[in-house]
Amino acid sequence: MIEYFEPGELIEGLREDELYPETTELLQACRASPFIEILHVRRELSDQTRSEYIVIDAGDGTVDFGNPGGIRREERLAISVNHQSRVPILVFALRKDFPALSHQHASPPGSPRVLCLYSSTWATVQLGWTPQRFLARMFWWLRESAQLKLHRDDQPLEQLFYMSPYQLILPANYGDYAQPGSQTLTIVDISSGSRADPFESIILKAYPTNASHHATPIRLVPIVVSAVSSTAVAGIPYSLGALQDQLSAWGSDLYKPLHGAVFDAIAGGVKPSAGNGEAILILVWVPRTRGEEVERMDVMGYVLQSSLFDLGSAFEMLAPPDNNGIHTRAELIGGSQSTLWRDIPVSLVEVRPALTASATRDMSGVQEEASDFNGVLAGVGALGSALADMWIRQGWGRWTFVDNDRVMPHNLSRHVAVDQHVGQHKVSVVRDFAQAIFPNEPVPVAIASSILDEGEDLQSVLRNAQLIVDVTTTLEAPRALARSQNVPRTASLFVTPSGLSSVMILEDLDRRLRLDALEGQYY
Repeated sequence: MIEYFEPGELIEGLREDELYPETTELLQACRASPFIEILHVRRELSDQTRSEYIVIDAGDGTVDFGNPGGIRREERLAISVNHQSRVPILVFALRKDFPALSHQHASPPGSPRVLCLYSSTWATVQLGWTPQRFLARMFWWLRESAQLKLHRDDQPLEQLFYMSPYQLILPANYGDYAQPGSQTLTIVDISSGSRADPFESIILKAYPTNASHHATPIRLVPIVVSAVSSTAVAGIPYSLGALQDQLSAWGSDLYKPLHGAVFDAIAGGVKPSAGNGEAILILVWVPRTRGEEVERMDVMGYVLQSSLFDLGSAFEMLAPPDNNGIHTRAELIGGSQSTLWRDIPVSLVEVRPALTASATRDMSGVQEEASDFNGVLAGVGALGSALADMWIRQGWGRWTFVDNDRVMPHNLSRHVAVDQHVGQHKVSVVRDFAQAIFPNEPVPVAIASSILDEGEDLQSVLRNAQLIVDVTTTLEAPRALARSQNVPRTASLFVTPSGLSSVMILEDLDRRLRLDALEGQYY
């Protein structure tokens, strides 16, 4: 006997003028289709949202019997309409044993699977949406999924599990927190919005734990499992045992690498957590193969509301406590037979590491070798601050900013500074912006002086630089730099007084033609 989900509640005495307009249009399209039987209309209400469901039996005769995808020739579906949802019109598969296939939205355990009909955003789909096209798309999904053809061979591999609603942003140097005895992280919800949409992501960000944090500290445990060649998308596992079973079905394994990582993590001993306790973030690195080649490496994050002590206890690898209450690690002869670890709940999070200078160079098409130089930017006013901002975001060069000017109110019309920076040195403002963009990269040097000053700090920077970019918009700075034998290759950039042209004067690599000679040629 086939079991079905029944979303919402049956609408008694249905009045179509009380439904969403899209629900009414879809009802009319379903009535006109010879391949659809309307069973009833249901409704689900909450404080902030209303969902309407058209429950149908649908089959257009194009799905083969006994197909490899496990789709039945006629399926019971619910077309959902909810204006508050990020995807306002969805199709739910109501059969409780409906197969987990590619191109499905994530859904909580014990709820219907949700068909992912479109690869574009709803705003794009909506431009050409009609109820008839929507129903045709639904039948197309069933037909292609039945033959396992919905995901083409030339498309990138899909993720192994349905997308988690939690997006976790880790610091760029998150690897430093995975060492035994390292500092912990604290996870903070930085999302905004009402969360009325069940498909809206919840954005979490991890910060180094400090005394001001009252949340549970998180300890990182990274592991690498065996390669997975599967192209199927599985439901989200909610326990370590479920994750182990799914990886095992794909020919991989969780237990051995996790056991080894936990054993290594408690090398110095461990004791029960106090205060806010401790949680664990397991980063699972999964090599993804297509054929015989590794195509990419997926990183999945699983949060455990358990401490390292709890996990070590579940694996039966802790010796009795010493006089200080510290449990050292121990291996049982014949190995542990405990299955307690399998019952530990986990929450899947989509891991997003913070941007690094290397990654931004990749995105910007900037070669690593072309960025490996020490540069001095003289003048960080309107033009200079814009150049600094672009070059920092591109990861181009290691910069020292030199300028003795301060931010004044009129500067805000073009400078990157904002009102709170008025009165501060411009070099400090630009340096702080750079540090805010890449908090884990070396901080640019800021020298609040003229590029022509004789101070030792500045002279030392000039001796170690490979390039000076003069944006002081003065006459004396480029001419004095041109006469100096103790500075590297120099460029001078400025906007003409009319504001209609921009100019760059650049010395050759050996400085045979200096700025003053080039300036004369320009004039």
